[in-house]
Amino acid sequence: MEQVDTGWFAFVDDDVRLRPDWWSTVTGMVGPDVGGVEGLWSYLAGDKRVDDYTRAMARLARLMGQESWRDRIDRAFTGDTLVRTEAVKNIRMPNIPVWEDEYVRRWVEKNGFRWLRTSNVVCDHLRRYNLKPSYNVGKYGYYLGKLSPRTQLKRLFQLPFKVLFSLAYTGDLSTATFAIEKDVNIFKGTLHAYVQRKSGSPLYSLAQP
Repeated sequence: MEQVDTGWFAFVDDDVRLRPDWWSTVTGMVGPDVGGVEGLWSYLAGDKRVDDYTRAMARLARLMGQESWRDRIDRAFTGDTLVRTEAVKNIRMPNIPVWEDEYVRRWVEKNGFRWLRTSNVVCDHLRRYNLKPSYNVGKYGYYLGKLSPRTQLKRLFQLPFKVLFSLAYTGDLSTATFAIEKDVNIFKGTLHAYVQRKSGSPLYSLAQP
């Protein structure tokens, strides 16, 4: 980001394929108060179980009268995102293996700009979802104040119902194993970070924006 000399730039991951309407969609959302526009993604091309599970959870949320993951941004994604250079001026990136996308969003919003996401899918992931980093998602999510053992334990208690609904909705058993492994790993990582903090062990230096 320090090398950018244009008013806007884009993050595009090497495992992402932009759809033909990506540019017109993200630029169509740009306004004077917008600092970043991320494109909604699909895993259908690379990992159908992830796409099936996320669709099932979106359907479940609607049935329960709640916001789905499509309606809010719990964690930013910079795999296909247009960013205003001014909005990330003087950003100080911590040395973290995950959550760097969300850290960028926090900085953008700290500078008084909005972070938006397209309502329609405009890019495709071309790889299988990697569950190995999910442990670090929990650990560093706790360090950044985004996750807690209590909220993740609540997710685990809800998991059997979510898994059963997903199986009924998709008929795909792999969605269940995916959801269980991901949520259990995130809980373990969150709990690890919590115990470290309580025991007085030194934490990674994560400067809050």
